[in-house]
Amino acid sequence: MARAARRGDGMRLILRMAVVLAAMLLPAVASAGYTLAPEPTWVRVDQAPDPGSVPPGADDTRYLLVVDQVNLTGRRPAWYRRVSYVVGAERGLAGAGRFSINYQPDYQSVALHAVQVWRDGVVHERRDAVQVQELRREDDLESGILDGLHTLDVTIPDLKVGDRIEYTYSIEGTNPVFGDAWYDYYTATYSDPVGLRRVRAIHPADTPLYWKVTRDAFEVDSGALGADARFVDISARDVPRTRAEEGEPSGYDSFGRIELGTADAWSDIVAWALPLYPAGFTDRAVADALVRELRLDDADKLAVMQRAIAFVQGQIRYTALDMGENSHAPYRPETTIARRFGDCKDKTQLLIALLHEAGIRAEPVLVNTGAGARIAERLPSAYAFDHVVARALVDGKTYWIDATRNRETGPLASRSPLPFGLGLPVCADCRQLVQIPYPMPAEPEVVVGERIDLQDRPDGYSADFVVVTDYRGARGRNLRNSFADEGDAEFGRRYLAYMRGYYDGIDSKGDPSIESLEAENAYRTRERYELGWKTDEGSVFGIILFQLLDYLPKLDDGARKAPVAIGGPRLASHSVRTSYDKGWTIESEHHEVSNDYFSFRRDVSVEDGMLVIDAQWRRTADEVAAADVADVARDLEKVRDLLQYNVDLGGAAFPPGMFAPKAWLWPLLALSLVPILLVAAWLLRERNAMAGMLFMPRRTMARLLASPPPSERMWLLIVVAAVMEAIFTRVPPFTDKGLGMAAGVALGAGGMLALRTVIYTAIFGWALRALRVRADFDPLLASTAWAWGPPTVLFIALSLVAVGGDVSLLRDGEPAMEAVFRTVAAGLLVVVGSIWALVAMANAHAVAAGTSRGRVVGAWGIMLLAALLIVGSIALLARP
Repeated sequence: MARAARRGDGMRLILRMAVVLAAMLLPAVASAGYTLAPEPTWVRVDQAPDPGSVPPGADDTRYLLVVDQVNLTGRRPAWYRRVSYVVGAERGLAGAGRFSINYQPDYQSVALHAVQVWRDGVVHERRDAVQVQELRREDDLESGILDGLHTLDVTIPDLKVGDRIEYTYSIEGTNPVFGDAWYDYYTATYSDPVGLRRVRAIHPADTPLYWKVTRDAFEVDSGALGADARFVDISARDVPRTRAEEGEPSGYDSFGRIELGTADAWSDIVAWALPLYPAGFTDRAVADALVRELRLDDADKLAVMQRAIAFVQGQIRYTALDMGENSHAPYRPETTIARRFGDCKDKTQLLIALLHEAGIRAEPVLVNTGAGARIAERLPSAYAFDHVVARALVDGKTYWIDATRNRETGPLASRSPLPFGLGLPVCADCRQLVQIPYPMPAEPEVVVGERIDLQDRPDGYSADFVVVTDYRGARGRNLRNSFADEGDAEFGRRYLAYMRGYYDGIDSKGDPSIESLEAENAYRTRERYELGWKTDEGSVFGIILFQLLDYLPKLDDGARKAPVAIGGPRLASHSVRTSYDKGWTIESEHHEVSNDYFSFRRDVSVEDGMLVIDAQWRRTADEVAAADVADVARDLEKVRDLLQYNVDLGGAAFPPGMFAPKAWLWPLLALSLVPILLVAAWLLRERNAMAGMLFMPRRTMARLLASPPPSERMWLLIVVAAVMEAIFTRVPPFTDKGLGMAAGVALGAGGMLALRTVIYTAIFGWALRALRVRADFDPLLASTAWAWGPPTVLFIALSLVAVGGDVSLLRDGEPAMEAVFRTVAAGLLVVVGSIWALVAMANAHAVAAGTSRGRVVGAWGIMLLAALLIVGSIALLARP
């Protein structure tokens, strides 16, 4: 037993030694991805801004500086980062106590220089006390992409509110695939304010360095550092926080970019990429086997290309091993064939090799799936691209192929175009970005044909629905796959839930079905529903073009700085044929809404006893410019109103929105303001000239002539009244031409109407003289201005309220029914204002001319007769 006890003690001793040894070894293992090193001598050291001068950000943390520096003069490029911040609240401690460093262990090394904590004026170095974990996360693993990126997760111990933390580190090395070239980019601003943001680069004097900054307020300095080196310094102080706006397009960068690189033009990127994509196979045995298998020696080159594309898309699965040089360089076609997998580079390179065997010219094209055509705004760089496609030339026609798509079938010309906007072809004579065609589909991507049968029931109404929808292209493939994965029953439940979002109480009459159509990747679904409701629930039934309503972008009409993305199909249609056992008495309608970003039309008619509503949506852009968002949002609201058509099964039919709040709220507000403003003017009639001219024009005009106000007031009144009249009468036809055009028309037409006032006064004076009444021009002009101005300003302002400020409703043509209340109310107010102005002018002119109102009316009659004689004479002279 004693021997056993001693053996047990020995085992415990061995275990203790093992634990101690493990504890000694663990830091070495954990720190294998980095070293501790002093600060590099080449970095510029900035004085950190005073914490009180920097506004707090999220969690009350104040970021004093974020400095990135690069040195390209050493054996390997080195990147240095310094970050300094102050913890302002307990909720910020968790985030303040950790930072991460990402690097590629294949060709980069990390040096941790300092992790310092300022507390009560004392600096504490925590570099030796931090906990460092090395992680390999592979964020895109689920997408089949392995990039080999490692992360050092650094945890700082012993932090308190009020501490200032500062850490510095550097990473040496760059991807050898770039050779002697170098590119990088940095975020310009952040979601928190920053006291100092600096990016500085040192480069050999004989190697030019180019840069681009996409945000304002950054200063750029450059110069020599001795005889062999130069520097570029890009910095900004007191950098405000940036907030990304909802709905920004993919590839749009609200935070801005600071780009640096050794490439001057896109041709430099072509020259770098060309050796990475050698044409053809090196192993003739592999090549010959594929020639036989795919019949690549066939004389029909289009058929050969279709077989090659089908082989690469269908039999080579997508998996990316993007480690080291293969982040940008494809594997050899022989390797891809042996593995039967590859990423976009590998699959494209294999496809090009196959096409070359067939004698077809083809080359890779570098594209960006997110930025699209925005790559033209970037500094030329290999980092500007994240995807590769192929361009092939057969019989003088160019074909664009994405080898990573699921297997495509059907004629090449009918396949979905590539949505990347611009690309950089890699070939010996390629020099610049080229446009990748993205034509509008020849046929709608989604076509909905709906049949609704409405009937009266003893206790209410019923509706039977049949919805047939055709999906083409990628939407068709996705629908087929979803049906196969989920099954008819699950699809039916989802479809029913969708329809209940539009028709409360609707029920399914069976599971939906799907069938393939003759066209490639075209599928048709068929759904059946029924709906019943009681008489006391109302006789109005809404015919909703739900599919187009679902695709309609949702835009906020508020001001914004960033563009907003708009998606959905580029071409879609929805047609509804509705029967009713009592028949229809409805006039045909045609409505269109269009701008630079979309067009929409809706037609309503009765054909063979069926109410037919046919609509088409055409999207002509992927995003809306920030300056146009508000206008496009208003146009989309018009489209939404047109996507529901209400019918009263009691006999009347009327479009939706006619009695919606927005249809009558503005007219009601304008009409409500009339008595309020008139009562206010009545109370002010003795003290205010404009109010007095509304209710006692004779007495007020006499007072104005006895004690004339400054002439500037009169001319201001003339101009304001003229511009307001121009807004109401001249601007509406130009509202679709942009705000600048509308404003120009308002000012120009207003000026002409103000001149009309002067000309009218002169002619009116002549007409008075014909009646033996002599009046000076100045008093007559004053009576015209003060009598015409106040009613015009008041009632046109009220009419603008009646239309909700949307003068486009006043354009020529029949207004939409939902706008009738507004246009009628506006017209009524203008008529009342015109009559009021005439009455005021008759009284004011009589006072100014020292005559009776009858002679004023007589003078108007002379003017009218003269005008008729002139018009008649011109008409006679114009006759052949």
